[in-house]
Amino acid sequence: MRLRALTATAGPAANRITLTWENPQPAAFPGVRVVRRTSRYPASPTDGTVVAHGTGLTQALDTGLRGETTYYYTLFPFSGGPPVFDIDPGNRVSALATSPFGYAGQMYDLLPALYRRYDTQNTLRRLLDLPGGQLDQLRGFAQAVLDQHDIDQADGALLPLLAQWINWPLDVSVDLAAQRDELRAAPAVYRVVGLVPTLEATVKRILGRESRTKEYAANVAHSNAPPRLNIWARQRTGATWTTPEAPLSLDFSHQGRPATARSSDGTSWLFYHTLRSGRWQLWFKSAAAETFGPSRPLSPARTEQLHPSAVVQGTRLWVFWSAYDSVRDNWEIRYRTREGGNWSDDVVFGAPGVQRRRPAVAADDTGGVWLFWQERQVDTWVVRYARRDGTTWSTPVTFPLDGGAAPRVEDDPIAIGGVSGSPARLWLFWARRDTNGQWMIAYRTKSTLAPDAAGWSPVTRLTPPLASDSREPAPVVVAGRMEVFFSSNRSGTWSLWHSTFDPVAGTWAAPDAVSSGPYAERGPIPLLTATGLWVFSGSNRPVTYTSEVYRATRTVDRRYSGSTTVDTRDTAKTQLRGRLDDFATYSYATGRNSRYGYDVVGVFLGTAIDLPHQAARGGQLEQVKESLRAVLPAHVRVILINSPS
Repeated sequence: MRLRALTATAGPAANRITLTWENPQPAAFPGVRVVRRTSRYPASPTDGTVVAHGTGLTQALDTGLRGETTYYYTLFPFSGGPPVFDIDPGNRVSALATSPFGYAGQMYDLLPALYRRYDTQNTLRRLLDLPGGQLDQLRGFAQAVLDQHDIDQADGALLPLLAQWINWPLDVSVDLAAQRDELRAAPAVYRVVGLVPTLEATVKRILGRESRTKEYAANVAHSNAPPRLNIWARQRTGATWTTPEAPLSLDFSHQGRPATARSSDGTSWLFYHTLRSGRWQLWFKSAAAETFGPSRPLSPARTEQLHPSAVVQGTRLWVFWSAYDSVRDNWEIRYRTREGGNWSDDVVFGAPGVQRRRPAVAADDTGGVWLFWQERQVDTWVVRYARRDGTTWSTPVTFPLDGGAAPRVEDDPIAIGGVSGSPARLWLFWARRDTNGQWMIAYRTKSTLAPDAAGWSPVTRLTPPLASDSREPAPVVVAGRMEVFFSSNRSGTWSLWHSTFDPVAGTWAAPDAVSSGPYAERGPIPLLTATGLWVFSGSNRPVTYTSEVYRATRTVDRRYSGSTTVDTRDTAKTQLRGRLDDFATYSYATGRNSRYGYDVVGVFLGTAIDLPHQAARGGQLEQVKESLRAVLPAHVRVILINSPS
């Protein structure tokens, strides 16, 4: 029931407001409760200070108020006992209370003393109360104007004016508290125009719904942007692998794998190549207590540095890598050693004038260091190896034929010492193409430690012929068993797998998956530490950040996914098409409704949440679009996707 002629007046008398009204239905609603608040109108009969409550009321006097403050009143007609209230948003009124400034007394004091002497009945004094009260009220109004720029003190009727001053599209359909919150946040929103948190905060303010934002520029394919493989780490506890939440390093590569080693003092080492200043360089991390520190460059050489390989023998750490001089079109192998806390200078391995690359280093159980590498001979690359015992390297030996056929060590060579209880004293794993054109993993063992061509086993397949690829083997000895980790796309996506060799039975267990999901996992390398087995690998999975502007926002950085093309065999990835997590890339598409463009931002709307000042309204999605124009660059186009997915 709506009251009539509702007014609130702050008369000449200070610190008080008089309310008057007419009750059009006194029989149905004989009583009225008057409730008062500051900053906003009371929403219920108990939401604020009760000024008056009774039946037959048509006016109320609110006294003891603070001057130069706007008070907001809501009147609630009621009937019965206990009272049943009728809530009508039209029964609201506000007024500004003023303070006594004593202008009547000041004017009286300015009169000549003769007038005050003969004003024995204070008649003249009471007469001056008439203009003095008006002057007090005018002074109060003027004083209150000084606070009207304050969002918390300003009269609610002036909030749209404040919004106009900063060109903010204020939503006047919500209550005053929501309007004040909106204006209070507006300057911060303007400062972060174009940021994802601003979009999501705007959507929540208007719709009361959380949202996720996707910049479709990351889904546009670029021929010069292959997937970036950052370094991620996972640990095995029992038979369970942890799921990494953040990358170990944002240093990236497009191919290859890191190298690991563990010093005699318990320090863990991780070496890898990454692109810095337009050149592939070798960097490393070290960890004394399972926590890796910052990355540091290994060598200042001015050549391309690729494919590191590392091993610890006794108290000495060896690190080898491929060095490519693009000016001379020349490959060579370089190495550094670390002993007693100091690094040696770079050393070029082998005689000059011969091209060598892809080192694979291992240590045997008698103190020797073995180095395998690819060496250029005429128009082909062959594998050669040498052993260092003491202070010198043995004469290089060419990897022997396999039953008269070439062993075909095409890529990813890696070596490791033997397993206790097995006749194999040395193992060499690599990847090569099978007869069906798919990559497979092969290995060979050596039964002696003599640096000659004797004692090599036939080439053996680690992975059977499949209509998929398996590459980048990485062996490690754990609890007397050889485990080999490798990457394979047999499940559709490049992921990590491993297989275990039983030295007693001489057989390999069936490969088991270490990772899964739509993101690529490449180039695994294991490291056995005091706390268990770690596996480091490269992955193009995105990096997630929590916004400092709007804490509900989790920004997903998809730059590292690169141009990941569609593969019909990769069902885990193709099922993401059209969804928030889709990271595949497509041709640039034009048109009003197309998503895959540099200027398109998709806002995925989640389920609605309850906000005390937010009511359902028609045309909300269009209102969101209008509001987002104020917080986005002019060239950006927004697509609203009304789905929690």
